[in-house]
Amino acid sequence: MITPVTVGISFLNARATLLDSIRSVFAQSFADWNLLLVDDGSIDGSVEIARSVRDPRVTVLADGAHRGLVYRLNELVARTQSPYFARMDADDLMHPERLARQMAEFAQRPEIEILGSAAYVIDESGKPYGVRGDSPAYVAKTGVRAGFLHPTVVARTDWMRRHPYDPAFTRAEDLELWRRADAATVCARLPEPLLFYREPLTSALSKYRASCRSERRVIRQHPSRSSFLASGSLAIAAVYVKECIYAALSPTPFVRALIRRRNRPCTPLELGAATAALARIARVRLTEFA
Repeated sequence: MITPVTVGISFLNARATLLDSIRSVFAQSFADWNLLLVDDGSIDGSVEIARSVRDPRVTVLADGAHRGLVYRLNELVARTQSPYFARMDADDLMHPERLARQMAEFAQRPEIEILGSAAYVIDESGKPYGVRGDSPAYVAKTGVRAGFLHPTVVARTDWMRRHPYDPAFTRAEDLELWRRADAATVCARLPEPLLFYREPLTSALSKYRASCRSERRVIRQHPSRSSFLASGSLAIAAVYVKECIYAALSPTPFVRALIRRRNRPCTPLELGAATAALARIARVRLTEFA
C-alpha cells in the first residue's frame, strides 16, 4: 500500500536500540506511514528483531551483505514508493508528533523539498541532555546554505532520487549532499525538537577523525558552497584544529564537556516535554503486532 511517507532505517548490529526505534515509529500520532528496514549485514540478531514486528506497514530487507551506510541510504530511497521519505537512524527515536508536524508543514508549504527539525540529544542511556539544530534553514544561489541534522530530515522522494548520496564521502555523506544541492532547492527547518538523537558522552576518536577527513574533502570538493565554515584553506585549517582539540581531550574526562558543547542545554520546560514524549514511546507494545 502506498502511503504519504515512508520511514527508512538502515541498521547494522543495532540489537540494543533497534526495537525502541521501531517503537517510536508506531508511537506516531500520524499513522499513515510505511516503515522500510534495511539490514547492512548484521550478525547480532538485529534482523530477527526487525522481522519480529509483524505489521503490513513494515518491510524488512536483508541480503546478508555489508555494503555501508551510503549504499543502504540510496537503496532505501530507491525502494520507497511514497512521495515523501523520512530519514532515521537505528539508535534514535522519533518524537511522537514528528511525522504529524512535518507532513502538516509540507501540506501548508508544498514548495518545500527538504524539511528538517531540531532534535533532543540523548546520552547512551536515553536521557536527554541538550537540543541541537533549532536555527533556521535557508537557501542561497549556490544551493542549500544550512545543513540539517541528518536523521530529522523528511524530503520529497523525487528530490532524493535526483540527488543520490555519494559513497566517496563516508561519514559526511549528508554534508556533501547539502553542499551539492542545486540552487532551486527549497528547504526549511522546524525549530521544535522532533527527534531524539543519540550521542553518547564518550570518546569515539577513530570515528571522529574519519568524519573530519571527510569534512575536509567536502570543503575541497565544494569550496564555494561551504555553509558551516568559510570556504578554502581557512575552513580546512579550522577542521584540523577541531580534530586536534578533540584528540587531546579524548583520553580525559573533559571530553564529556566538549561533546556537551555541541548542543545547547535543555530548559526545564524542554526537559519535561522530552520526558513526557519518551514515556509515550515506552508505552507502545509492539508485541500486539507480533
